[in-house]
Amino acid sequence: MLVPPVREAYSLGNFLVFFPEAAAVDRRRMWTCRILLALAFLSGAGTVRAQSATTETAPEQNTIFAQANLQLGLAAYNRGDFAGAVAAFRRALGLQPKFPDAENNLGLALAAQSDLDAAIAAYRRAMALAPDWALPRNNLGLALRRKGDVNGAVAAYAEAIHLDPSFAAAHSNLGAALGQKGDLEGAILEFREAIRLNPRYAMAHNNLGNALGEKGELEAAIAEYREGLRIDSHFAKAHYNLARALLKTGAVEKALTEYRAAVEADPGNPEFRAAYKRISAGSAR
Repeated sequence: MLVPPVREAYSLGNFLVFFPEAAAVDRRRMWTCRILLALAFLSGAGTVRAQSATTETAPEQNTIFAQANLQLGLAAYNRGDFAGAVAAFRRALGLQPKFPDAENNLGLALAAQSDLDAAIAAYRRAMALAPDWALPRNNLGLALRRKGDVNGAVAAYAEAIHLDPSFAAAHSNLGAALGQKGDLEGAILEFREAIRLNPRYAMAHNNLGNALGEKGELEAAIAEYREGLRIDSHFAKAHYNLARALLKTGAVEKALTEYRAAVEADPGNPEFRAAYKRISAGSAR
């Protein structure tokens, strides 16, 4: 089964990303936002409201506090508090309704809660606000594919790539969707392009291995899984896929080693545990 890469949420970053003009004309605004964030985290309040003793106008305050709530949402998302992330992103949008970053990240948090219809709506709003932004189109494709709309996902990934041909994740995601449709040659082309753009993209190597394996090219598939594991030795799915490929070549002991590694990397995965138990029982006879 072709597996798309995990979607890439924003990580916490420097506020210069969000206030480029402040670096040149007003660093006070930058420090105001940073201090508010620090106070919010230290107090455990989890909310940044549009109230300030500074001299910014109301629209400027709303912008600052919207950005602060965006960062709180990202922090909540990164620690797995998806409900908290949704609440923070919605606060940001209440302060700054035309905020594509918040809409896109709201979509990610909603998708993490399996509220795919609401996530899709958020991605579409982000797309309308930022017509040249590829990321929400990629994320839309992920949500549509989870809903079973593979053709819609293909179209969304293709649009993302049209806007940003260097978007490696979108190429890998498109390859996964094409593979699901049975277009293995198209899938392989997209996985190879993702790897060309980012040679250290472990998921794309794994996906390429899956596609090659489905074509019966086991040695080539094994090489891709091994490359993915060279990049990320804790990549449980690549260990598992490598084990399956090795088993097909008759290398039972090597396969067992990889099944064990998959279980160690992801102990809670019942599929990995069941496969390891089955193969280890068979090799003991």
